[in-house]
Amino acid sequence: TASITAADINKGSSDNCGIASMSLSKTAFDCSDVGTSEVVLAVTDGSGNIATAKATVTVADNLAPVVQVKHITVQLDAAGKATITAADLDNGSTDNCSIASMSLDKRTFSCEDLGENKVTLTVADASGNKATAVATVTVEDKVVPMITAPVAVVVNVDAGKTTASNVTLGEPTASDNCSVASVTNDAPVEFPTGTTTVTWTVTDASGNSTTATQTVTVRRDIVSVANPAQINVPIRTAYPSVPLPGTVMVTYSDGATEAIGVVWAQGTYNGLIAGIYPLTGQLTLAEGTTNLRGLTAQVTVEVQPNKVPTALAFSATTFKPEATADEVIGTLTTTDPDDTEFVYALVSGEGATHNSLFEIRGDQVYLKSNKGLSGMTSFTIRVRSTDPYLNTIERTFTLTKQAYDRTVDQLKIVNAFSPNGDGINDNWAIPELRFYNEVYIQVFDRSGVRVFETTDPEKGWDGRGPNGQILKGAFLFTVEVKDINWVKRGVVTILGK
Repeated sequence: TASITAADINKGSSDNCGIASMSLSKTAFDCSDVGTSEVVLAVTDGSGNIATAKATVTVADNLAPVVQVKHITVQLDAAGKATITAADLDNGSTDNCSIASMSLDKRTFSCEDLGENKVTLTVADASGNKATAVATVTVEDKVVPMITAPVAVVVNVDAGKTTASNVTLGEPTASDNCSVASVTNDAPVEFPTGTTTVTWTVTDASGNSTTATQTVTVRRDIVSVANPAQINVPIRTAYPSVPLPGTVMVTYSDGATEAIGVVWAQGTYNGLIAGIYPLTGQLTLAEGTTNLRGLTAQVTVEVQPNKVPTALAFSATTFKPEATADEVIGTLTTTDPDDTEFVYALVSGEGATHNSLFEIRGDQVYLKSNKGLSGMTSFTIRVRSTDPYLNTIERTFTLTKQAYDRTVDQLKIVNAFSPNGDGINDNWAIPELRFYNEVYIQVFDRSGVRVFETTDPEKGWDGRGPNGQILKGAFLFTVEVKDINWVKRGVVTILGK
């Protein structure tokens, strides 16, 4: 900041009687006033007369910035370069007004700059004042070099030995962001049978190192294959389900034995036709081995003849009297050592007495209709199961009709009908009575004369008397169900046209 007084501006102001006071329109200045500013000097005499004049005040900043630096360490990148900015070295530089710019005399570094480097930071303020300070920039290389080992080498064992000598490894490829100092490996003079890992090491001028590996395989040759024993499978065994061994035992040229993988070819195998099928398997070589003779594995698979079904079963022994044609009564199952799919049918023969009342859909048995079964309690059917090779098994099953389990108070009994031939309520019947076995229905007129009777619960009364004439009025009925020792009496009315 800066300040002035009226005396600094006054240059001989006067009055005829005398000056009482002098004042300025602005006395304090800061960095925002750098340059020229106009101020007004006001002069007042003893009588209160005032006169003014303008003056130009020039504000100047001649103070240089104060530069503070810090020492830093930077790392070269994969390209062997590093770049810094003034902000990286600045450690809180200041100026009485404001810093306009910071600059460095060196911003980029390379492998040639490894170690300590002196870098000058220059700070300039808005008035062009400048100051400098020197910082130490230490450049380091911590990027490890890169190396690609030679390709894997596969050689045969030396004749009469278990090792291989004079193996040519090839040359690795090495690089570094700066420079490679050395490349070495730990390869033995002679390589043993099997796979040996050779480690290559590259080191750069900064002592950074990395490794890569190369394998050297000294392989053995297969001289014989032990073929598996014959495999027997049931007919209809799909090829993927044949229990073929995943490995076979082989003997190598050095006398060692090993179980190795084998991939079998289907050849002419057909699991649907009984017979003997020879299969050939291609050997899956173990690491470090060869099959110069092209040996294969052989196995014989016998598809055995189809076996007949051994048992036929039915899951149900009873059924409900009210069962509908869509309700499953039970499920048929067949025991067969070979097959899982069967065709079921009702067939004639012993026990086929009631085949006509039932039907089979797939492996499930259904009642065709629950009508006409009153008075019948035991039913026999004869079923045949046929496997895909037309082998069959037959069995007779006995089914018992269960007692109707609905309570009598749930029976729906209508108390009027109109036998006028219009197809609506022409007969009086109690449909659910057909689910019982011993039913006796009687209808009497008011004088006690019986006009209708039946033991067939599915036979409805058409409203006619013994003479065949349609009757009218109210009639007494009795329903007796001996199955449950139940008697129901009531009135049914024949309505006129």
